[in-house]
Amino acid sequence: MKPTDPDAFAGLVKQEPEPASKMMRGAPVVECAQCHGFGKWISTPNAFGPGKHSTMHCMNCNGWGYVSAKQGDHIHEWSRGETIANCLTRYTCAGCGEKWDVDSSD
Repeated sequence: MKPTDPDAFAGLVKQEPEPASKMMRGAPVVECAQCHGFGKWISTPNAFGPGKHSTMHCMNCNGWGYVSAKQGDHIHEWSRGETIANCLTRYTCAGCGEKWDVDSSD
């Protein structure tokens, strides 16, 4: 299933904009154009039994369900990633040039 399928969000709960706003340092936020505020969607219905679905995490909003208002309805097309440091990778959107740094040093 894709986020454009009619049942992709059936039974899921929308995220609250509060966590995204904190992550954006208080900047105004809008619903993500890809996941529509859910942060994920159903990828395989009933994968683990009746009503137990496999879900896909939204990479456009990093699962928050919201993006900065300046991004608006743009859906990011992230690059493959460039290694900045030992465990730090920088992804760049091909469409708008926004950068996203991921630290995998858990």
